[in-house]
Amino acid sequence: MRTWLLKRLLVFVPTLFLIALAVFGVVNAVPAAPLSIEIEAEHNQFRESYRVFRAHFGLGHPVFLNFRHCTSVEDVRALLERALLGDRSARRAVEERLADLGRHAVPGLIDAAGDARADAALRDLALQLLPEAARLAVERDEDAGLRRWKNEENALVLRLAAGAPAGDAAERERRAAAWRAWLAERAERFTPGLLERACVTLFETRFAIYLRNLLSLDFGVSMADQQPILPTLLGRLGNSFLICFLSILLSYLLAVPLGVLAAVLRGRRAERVLSVVLFALYSLPTYFAATLLLRFLSVGEPFDWFPSGRLHSGEGYEELALPARLLDRAHHLVLPVFCLTYAGLAILSRYARNSLLEVLRADFVRTARAKGLRERAVLFRHALRNALLPLITLLGNVLPAVFSGAVIIEIIFDIPGMGSYIFDAILMRDYNVIMATTLIAAVLTLVGFLLADLACAAADPRISLAAGREGVR
Repeated sequence: MRTWLLKRLLVFVPTLFLIALAVFGVVNAVPAAPLSIEIEAEHNQFRESYRVFRAHFGLGHPVFLNFRHCTSVEDVRALLERALLGDRSARRAVEERLADLGRHAVPGLIDAAGDARADAALRDLALQLLPEAARLAVERDEDAGLRRWKNEENALVLRLAAGAPAGDAAERERRAAAWRAWLAERAERFTPGLLERACVTLFETRFAIYLRNLLSLDFGVSMADQQPILPTLLGRLGNSFLICFLSILLSYLLAVPLGVLAAVLRGRRAERVLSVVLFALYSLPTYFAATLLLRFLSVGEPFDWFPSGRLHSGEGYEELALPARLLDRAHHLVLPVFCLTYAGLAILSRYARNSLLEVLRADFVRTARAKGLRERAVLFRHALRNALLPLITLLGNVLPAVFSGAVIIEIIFDIPGMGSYIFDAILMRDYNVIMATTLIAAVLTLVGFLLADLACAAADPRISLAAGREGVR
């Protein structure tokens, strides 16, 4: 068992890496900026959200290898000339490119600003772009030390950038000289050595930043409410786990006896009636049933027995004693759990019925009957345990189902769970949340399959894991 478990865990590593690589590809396939067909305020809001997303995943860096430390003065000057000769969109593209270059563009910008032979417009543009590039150089400096040092550097940059270029030669020369003096005092930061160049090439890339975020479980902040994603995700995951666990538990507790009953009564009128009722429930859409239950049992007439939503009462809930809290929570869970339970009854009971009928035709069951065992002993001691294996295998999908949540049910009953969280993230184009939920859902899928294999080994003694391989004795 231990060897088999270790092998499975080792397989998880390349599997998770491939999943992370696929998600990384999706992140990099996001368009340059989110579009908005709404009013300008919302357009600006989405652009700011994308800026946060771009900074968190390092989308301004090269994908796998970073050779920006090789940027020359001539490269920066060529970008400035392109911005002057192009239109507004071309200038914006150049500004974004220089911002991505960060500290590697600072020497080139200072050289262009101080070149007396260069065009005045080019020198003014360099002086205009220098403050942002210098600020980014301070922010991205891994060896910057204390926050106080960064604040002092930023304040100095702001003083150097005070006032837009006025166009007169004297002012231009004064500011260019101030920037040259600033660069001379910090020359070592802008002339990296061999080891630093190697670190920049390998680790200042999108993929390296992405992996660092994953290993530290840093999924960033939500673009919708600017809150850290992981605490919010764990809180909502607990709510979804509660309602999904109760519905799955009830589904199995009801489906297995119903499947056994259907197998025992095979071909009889009672079995046909039971199948019709279960499939009628399965055919009833959950959103339709939830709406009817709210209409007739919650907010409307003739009955007002259950709350219309949420997981507990709002006012006074925290002051209640523990038994009263549990009762209040159970009162709120009746309708959503019922809506999630009835749909799975038909499928699970049918699985149990067909699996039990197949086992009842096996040789060991005929041998048990020939030995004179009672039918109840044959059914429950020998047949049912083997018939449960397909149902146990289905438990491998439980954790992903819990994570994704019942989207429609959570929205209808206003439950703050994973389903509504993902749905809102898609509507708001909250990239960080979507990527985080995709990754964690993949992890839970692998864990669910592992637990299903362990449960099958515990239920069926013929399955051997002790030898380090899956098999039948």
